[in-house]
Amino acid sequence: MSSVYAFCNENGEATATASGGTPPYSYHWSDGQNTQTATNLSTGLYYVGVTDANGCTIGSNVYVSETPPTAYVYTADVSATWQPGDNPFGGISEVHIGYALIIPEGISITIKDMVFKFNPGAYVRLYNSTTSGINGAKLTLDHTIFTSYNDCYPELMWNGVQVLGSNTDQYLTDQQPILYLKVSTIENAKNGVISTYGSIVKGLYATFKNNIIGAFLGPFSGNTGANEMKNKSYFHYCNFITDAALNDPGENPDYFVVMYQINYINIKANTFQNTAVSNFDIVDRGFGIVSVDATYNVYYNNIFNDLYYAILASASNPLYTVTIDNNEFNNNYRAILLSGVGFATITSNEFRIADLSSSVPSTLYTDNYPYGLYLEGCSGYKVEENIIGHITPFDENIGAIIIESGDNYNEFYNNTFAFLSYSFIAYDDNDGDYDYDGLEILCNNFVFNIFDIVVLSDVINGDIGDHQGRCYGEEEPTAPAGNRYSHICLLGKVTRVYLNMKNLILLIWRTICHSNYPTIRWTLSKNHQYS
Repeated sequence: MSSVYAFCNENGEATATASGGTPPYSYHWSDGQNTQTATNLSTGLYYVGVTDANGCTIGSNVYVSETPPTAYVYTADVSATWQPGDNPFGGISEVHIGYALIIPEGISITIKDMVFKFNPGAYVRLYNSTTSGINGAKLTLDHTIFTSYNDCYPELMWNGVQVLGSNTDQYLTDQQPILYLKVSTIENAKNGVISTYGSIVKGLYATFKNNIIGAFLGPFSGNTGANEMKNKSYFHYCNFITDAALNDPGENPDYFVVMYQINYINIKANTFQNTAVSNFDIVDRGFGIVSVDATYNVYYNNIFNDLYYAILASASNPLYTVTIDNNEFNNNYRAILLSGVGFATITSNEFRIADLSSSVPSTLYTDNYPYGLYLEGCSGYKVEENIIGHITPFDENIGAIIIESGDNYNEFYNNTFAFLSYSFIAYDDNDGDYDYDGLEILCNNFVFNIFDIVVLSDVINGDIGDHQGRCYGEEEPTAPAGNRYSHICLLGKVTRVYLNMKNLILLIWRTICHSNYPTIRWTLSKNHQYS
């Protein structure tokens, strides 16, 4: 008896060979086939009876098994470079892992120009070093793809790469495991990469495709001394993308990058995008970057396209800060939301706000409007030289929303707001304790908006900074703030008054003319003193 593996639980074969009797022989398989070779068999046990010309009969069983993976569990035991023609899997270029690929401490593996396919639930795991003088595991992927084994499981996902850290200083010891992705792809995973306790992930021209979570980093605060404000993990020139429905039809993309209690990650020149928007409701298109109690830099032309949220950061302590500089945000329903983040810097970015959608649930301060910036409970921030707009005018959208800024000096300076329903809304208390702190709105350009600036607050307890005159000239109550408005300046006339009596909220602002363009001068201070 002989059998051929059932590929993906089908197309197996079994052959019975008779001898010692009188030919011809007839064959009777337990699934009803009557040939010497039974075909199209699934995995399982089969019985065949053989009868010769004299009516003598004999029978036997055969088990048809599924095509096995290249390895169920493989543990690397020597540092090496694996590539086609030279690897521990017989030199093949495409490897099928059934359960786990393990890189233990002290082992460094480079995988070059290969494809690894993983069964549902399978994973790669790198271990930290627990022995002084022995390095943590290192895995380098060079022009290599880690993906799911779709040949048999097209609707299931593997578990990704797990990099298990040791919470030791990344610079003083080599005990942390390292994953280096160089022009390589991780796709179709539940969690593309999970990095814990200071393990190091370096992404350079890597692709994270169609994962539920692309990369998770944290928690870690183990770098000390001169290295305290450094981190070896980074993502540079990577592509985080959802370009199809996920393998598991019950799942949607969640987050491309998650950072939790980790500091000083550099995110440079990456793309975060969903190019399969027709497959997902807006709220299911995924988030670009999500962080909790993390400090990081998003800079040098990162591009965020067609996501629900591009960046969402929250902090329990204002010492956690974020720098977002020189990036593009295109058609994200909500581009940046910061909550409790201290001393954030948001500069030189371009925001093209998405169209309004009735499918997005309403929130307290924004209804269901798309927006560019949302800062709640943030203080000490600097928002400068950004362009925030929509392609067509007045599509029920908001440029920036500011809520409860705190007592530090907070600044919106030289930004451009264009073709918006509400360019800038400030809620509640955004005033400081002193004359020249709180929120100041300076030298901004408002182009063809319905409402340029709206301040909704209890005028007794707060509004915005008492004095807005810092664009040029001396710091004194009547110094102009230098904003240019969408509406015609009529000398000494109120050009826009907004009253919200339903919620007992009052806004009064007026324009005054200076150097032939309108500027703003606030007339109601925290202490009800007119300037």
